[in-house]
Amino acid sequence: MGISRNGRIGVDTEPADRRLAFELLQEQVCTPAERAELAALGESGRAAGMLRLWTLKEAYTKALGLGLRMGFSEFGFATATSGETGLLAPDGSPATHGEWAFGTYPVAGRYLLSVACHDAGLDTSRDSAVATMLDEGFVAMVSAALLAPALPAR
Repeated sequence: MGISRNGRIGVDTEPADRRLAFELLQEQVCTPAERAELAALGESGRAAGMLRLWTLKEAYTKALGLGLRMGFSEFGFATATSGETGLLAPDGSPATHGEWAFGTYPVAGRYLLSVACHDAGLDTSRDSAVATMLDEGFVAMVSAALLAPALPAR
């Protein structure tokens, strides 16, 4: 869940050890530029890059209110395994002018969390970078909740 006073927000998290089959999903999930970048990586780099792309694409399409109804190969991201990135057209060129911010973060050593934040220009905040919009206390609370043992069913 995410809350933003600046505009749309989308969040996706997956287990950090989840393996997505690049060979099976590349046509449906990746742009030509992403496929080329991922193909050049080793197997472990490709697995990490594919998971990062998946969570970024899920977060972005959730922010748009479309989820899996939007074709994931119609937009892209740089395949770096961490840090902030921008939205890319299928050919790898920039697709926005700074109104969207994206970030991917490890959580509790067990999950990968990606966030897509849109700045609709409704707030006077000058800093809309994802890294500074994430509340550290909230991330700590979510991490603690994920690590807590499940409560017994009543």
